[in-house]
Amino acid sequence: MTKVALSQTLTPQQIQYLKLLQMPLQQLEQKISTELEENPFLDTADYDTYSSAGDDFNLSFAENPGETETDPAEIESSGQDYQHQIAEIKDPFEYYRRIWEEDEIISRKQKADYFEDEEDWEPFQIKATTTFHQELIDQLRMLNLSKEDSLLGEQILGNVEDDGYLRCELSEIVADTNALIAEINIENQKDDMLSNEKHSNNPAAAFAITEDAKNRVEKVLGNHTNEQEGSKLLKPVTLEDAERVLKIVQNLDPPGVASRNLQECLIAQTNAFPYEVAGRNDALRILTDGYELFSKKHFSSLLKQLEMTEEQLRSAIDFIKKLNPKPGYSDSPAEFNTVIPDFIVEKDPDTEELLVTLNESTVPTLRINKVYEQMRKDAKLKKENKETKEWIKNKYDNAKFLIQALSQRRATMLKVMTAIVGRQKDFFYYGPSTLKPLIYKDISEDTHLDIATVCRIVNNKFVQTQFGTFELKYFFSESLPSENGVEVSTKVIKQVIKEIITNEPKDKPYSDERIVEELKKLGYIVARRTVAKYREQMKIPVARLRKEL
Repeated sequence: MTKVALSQTLTPQQIQYLKLLQMPLQQLEQKISTELEENPFLDTADYDTYSSAGDDFNLSFAENPGETETDPAEIESSGQDYQHQIAEIKDPFEYYRRIWEEDEIISRKQKADYFEDEEDWEPFQIKATTTFHQELIDQLRMLNLSKEDSLLGEQILGNVEDDGYLRCELSEIVADTNALIAEINIENQKDDMLSNEKHSNNPAAAFAITEDAKNRVEKVLGNHTNEQEGSKLLKPVTLEDAERVLKIVQNLDPPGVASRNLQECLIAQTNAFPYEVAGRNDALRILTDGYELFSKKHFSSLLKQLEMTEEQLRSAIDFIKKLNPKPGYSDSPAEFNTVIPDFIVEKDPDTEELLVTLNESTVPTLRINKVYEQMRKDAKLKKENKETKEWIKNKYDNAKFLIQALSQRRATMLKVMTAIVGRQKDFFYYGPSTLKPLIYKDISEDTHLDIATVCRIVNNKFVQTQFGTFELKYFFSESLPSENGVEVSTKVIKQVIKEIITNEPKDKPYSDERIVEELKKLGYIVARRTVAKYREQMKIPVARLRKEL
């Protein structure tokens, strides 16, 4: 018995369109830039090479563009003649060469026009940047370390992660360093053997002082303090050597880098401060001798163990709070963390209506290149070879599809964003406290788009509002019932929980049960488990760990 089933498959163009929908603004810019480079049929709408009145285009063939004036009639005539010459070429390779030659002339003309008024223009220079790891290695190499210690230090820094911590075992680093030392020694021995061969061929070698005799003389004169000194062979390193070099590395800038845990990081940073800094000495005692009690905030036990007063403990804690728990994060340049919004929602100053704008100010408007469009038309009339016609057709079809797909992308994205604004209108007028429950299905029904399409548009997209820039996912959340039966967004509940914890007594933080009671006073019915779940999602510790003096 034969089974018949229907299946739906996506065409390559549909797949490409879905990828365009999913791209955030920066990826879209890169995609368009790549297509402009690879497809000669694509052109930007602001490419002011041709006359906007029709298919005729204007070209100037002066040797020094911008220096001589040419009659517009002559330019138009020469441009038409040049177009006619290109159309008469039968060799496809010569055809393309003339087209590229024309593009080069246009490029030179545009550059001359752009810079003709810039008398003081200087070439733009890209500033060299040094990475976080390279800065540390440069600092290490400035220290007066032995070759073995330098190799060990560089191996340690090579295993430091982006947050500044060393999570590789020192024993593994020692093994890797010794393997590197063995390779260096083998190379040095080869060099010594080659040197000895050259030296043995010299007749004067028979009268040269031996290396052993040379070392004895230097020892007597006091110039030879180490029996290994003068030898090119490096000594293997030990775990004790690694611990010693690690302390040196942890004193580099920023202090605490290459620490294996938070305690070691804070101790290294504390040691970098002068003794006279307020709270420094007591902080070092706490981190060294009472870290477990301090981490659990058992302050009463800590006071008894270290025989401190509350004032001393408070001063030490204030000092510790100023330390950096992640010394490597300062390496991230600010521009890499900048969010470029895909949408802008703002109020009309006259009507107070909300205006939704797609932020594509940096995305060029594409069109079909007129020169290559003419080439496509000529190819239909002439007897071009099959490969040439196929290449022209594919490039033209791809360019036309991309232009249409980008236009459709704009319309679809605006449709989804407009639907979100319609559902969350109060948010855009009054702020996050008025956020309503919203799911993808709601937007799908409003826009008549598939839920999968809505998800593609929402993912990794941002919107700029008067209250800040938000990820589109922020506007979607489940709901919880309030005391009066109104559905409330879970994001609003989380914000209320955060505010309750912020305003709680610092010496007696609220338990989850107490937070439930406070929520009930405000009209929110939330279970204790839900409070605990939301608190953990917001990375807020339990009450005991929130306690302060």
